[in-house]
Amino acid sequence: MSNAVASLDDNQRACLRLVAQGYTSKQIAQRTSLTPGTVDQYVYRATVALGAKDRREAARILVEAEKNAQFKQFELKPEPLVEPVMAGEKEASAPSRPTRTGDIPAGAERQEKGRLRQLGNRILATMGGEPHGLNRWQILTTIFRVALWAGGSLAALITMGYWLNHLFG
Repeated sequence: MSNAVASLDDNQRACLRLVAQGYTSKQIAQRTSLTPGTVDQYVYRATVALGAKDRREAARILVEAEKNAQFKQFELKPEPLVEPVMAGEKEASAPSRPTRTGDIPAGAERQEKGRLRQLGNRILATMGGEPHGLNRWQILTTIFRVALWAGGSLAALITMGYWLNHLFG
């Protein structure tokens, strides 16, 4: 059905939208600067293309298809963590014999590092935002600072609890 809707031209769509709003061919002709006969031709061709029994059904089919298309553009789909490998790529990149660590081609190693870097950027991205621009050293420093702050806060709470327990206990 979506192929049939996609095959309609702009004039047929415009006429069917106005049919869906309840306008007659004469009223559509006045709004679109066409003749009523031309409007009827556009509507008839669209009805045949959509396989509808009359103009009202064709208009309903078009409106529903456009409504569904609007919702589909807002669908949330997660990005794949690993790009799919094409059959040709798999055969080309797969070695014919077992390899040792030193036998890995430089291009494959670079590609693997790139995938790991992309995965790391997605994991360490800010919540709901774009990946940050921190290098590895900055990431480790930030993690250390947060851990140090959290540990210090926990130690302070334990000390205060111990002190309050001895004060009132």
